Amino acid sequence: PDVGLVRIEGTASQQVRVATMSELSGLSAGDDVFVLGFPSVLVGEGSPVAGITAGVVGRVTAFDGTAAPPVRRHLVSHSAFSDEGTAGSPIFDSEGRVVAINAGNMRARRRVTDTNTRVTRTVEGDSPFAWAVRADLLLQLLAGLPN
Repeated sequence: PDVGLVRIEGTASQQVRVATMSELSGLSAGDDVFVLGFPSVLVGEGSPVAGITAGVVGRVTAFDGTAAPPVRRHLVSHSAFSDEGTAGSPIFDSEGRVVAINAGNMRARRRVTDTNTRVTRTVEGDSPFAWAVRADLLLQLLAGLPN
């Protein structure tokens, strides 16, 4: 589980707005995005301070990576810095609306050859690209909560 919901009694001093379905349907490759989170490579233990990183949407697809109509485009690939401390973080568009929830880095496989032994093997590691789920899934989660 990467998303936590907190119910606040009283009034919050600031609030963010989740994009509408119409706005989310317009999310596309080339759009600027911003991840607000606590990247573990930057955050010191015991005194976390949020940071924001910028990136660009690479593509928006169905979960299986295929083209889909807007209502099924839930997988958002992006280039903003992402690591274990940013999973579950909100992703904002250039208008300040939450358009996605960050999930993590995409994995990449590549073939490497040991120069000494000439043995070739496949290694897996994080790629520079990350993925997120579009915010309408968050809206569905919120809609299912009791008042």
